[in-house]
Amino acid sequence: MDTSKTNNLNSEVEPKQVASAVDPWNSSSHEIKTTNELFIKKDNKLERVEPANFKKIGQGGTSTVYLVKKGVYSGYVIKVYNQALLNKRRGELKNKVKRMIALSPESTELKLETGNVPQFNWPIALVENEKGEFCGLVAPYVNFKKDAYDLTSYLLNINLLEEKHQSITERIQVARNLAGAVSTLHKAGHFFVDMKPQNIFVLKETSTVIFVDCDGFSINGGEFPAHHISPGYIAPEELDNRPEQLSLSSEQDHYALALLIFQLLDYGNKPYACRVHDKSLLDDSEEHTSDNRARKGLYAYGLLPKKGLSPRKESIYQYWPNEIRKLLDQAFTAKSGKNRPSAKKWFNSLHKLVTDWSFEKCSEYPERMNHRHFKGTNCFACEVFNDKSTASNNEEQPKSVGSFSKSKKPPVSTNNSKKGFLKQLRSGNYGLAKTYWLYGVCIGTPGSYLIEILEMKTPILVLCFYLLNVWVGVWRAASDYQGLKLWKWSAKILSFVNIPFLIIIMGVILDSILGSGSNL
Repeated sequence: MDTSKTNNLNSEVEPKQVASAVDPWNSSSHEIKTTNELFIKKDNKLERVEPANFKKIGQGGTSTVYLVKKGVYSGYVIKVYNQALLNKRRGELKNKVKRMIALSPESTELKLETGNVPQFNWPIALVENEKGEFCGLVAPYVNFKKDAYDLTSYLLNINLLEEKHQSITERIQVARNLAGAVSTLHKAGHFFVDMKPQNIFVLKETSTVIFVDCDGFSINGGEFPAHHISPGYIAPEELDNRPEQLSLSSEQDHYALALLIFQLLDYGNKPYACRVHDKSLLDDSEEHTSDNRARKGLYAYGLLPKKGLSPRKESIYQYWPNEIRKLLDQAFTAKSGKNRPSAKKWFNSLHKLVTDWSFEKCSEYPERMNHRHFKGTNCFACEVFNDKSTASNNEEQPKSVGSFSKSKKPPVSTNNSKKGFLKQLRSGNYGLAKTYWLYGVCIGTPGSYLIEILEMKTPILVLCFYLLNVWVGVWRAASDYQGLKLWKWSAKILSFVNIPFLIIIMGVILDSILGSGSNL
């Protein structure tokens, strides 16, 4: 009997942590071993990089990433494809990377006051092994763990973000920059196709975005197509098509861009996340995935409500400017990709909100960045997120706006309650029915009869000023009214007639008062 084997079986191993074993079923275990030197090839010049000069910093299913520590390419990363992928697609990958270098977008780097930052993790050179075979690419390096948020965390883990990035003012700017990056890529003739949060990072300091894994894009209008696309970000009319078919135009990108913008503005909520009351729209036997909901058009956040659906209570969609809601409606109710807003259209609309600074501070918590809100609306952090805790230098910081509560859904947002009555009235914040019937008819009509009896000019002037505020409010309330169009346009026509009439009457009375000084 072999006692050595018996001793091995009975011997005990000292308890201690051990690195995970290599998984024989994982394709990433087939990575190229980098015990040998690599060569960076640019403009037909080779730069040798010894193994001691690069450090492994990441690994995925198809590649391993190394940081170059010193030399000409210090501060860049080398992405080495796994051997299994190279055996299958080496020639295609090499030609694609060469094409990317030749057709680089105009601004792969953004020149900002704080310095240059990458916009795309775009390849700048090829990488070859010691045999002279293509095996990877060189791209800029960004310390994502230190300098950036991955977009998945940015959308979903709000309470882990700096307060600046919890604010709607900053999230609008991230959405704008996202649209700007997409527009830049489209201008160069390339498409993202597989646009998803995992491939996007947000720089903490500048709120600019960086797209990674750019070698997965569709290059030169589909000459080198994309081969992957992720569930949840596929245009509903394209769900049955392959990524290669979606690589020929920008239409898939327009859908994914709108979806990401919606998530940015609604603190992680997706446009098809809603409650379905009408089982004919989606019954319990069907898939409740985002893609299937999109296919069935279950969009509950439109300017016109969809019967059988109700939005999530945590959504702040009612607080968004109408121009943004119209673009989102266009994106999620379109039957064809050609009818969705382009990246350029999105950029211009979002950029205007920033340049006009269409935001206000919360009247209750003016110093809190996460309580900023759009002009003409209440504070959604107070009303929807129920974030009403106070903060001081000596107190624990309050929960983030992403910590949703179960508070009841607020009414369609009105103006800040701290503003004066007349300002709210002429802003139309009381709604069309209340402004017209209560403040116009019920109050204005008795006032007119009373003043007619008194026959005094000053009260008449005051009444005219009040009614002028009413009719301006009716006009503005009618602009936001989503009900019967006849009522909407009737109110606008009456306002159009009464506003100049009241201004003329006020002018005549004021001139009479100043001229005669009597009957005051």
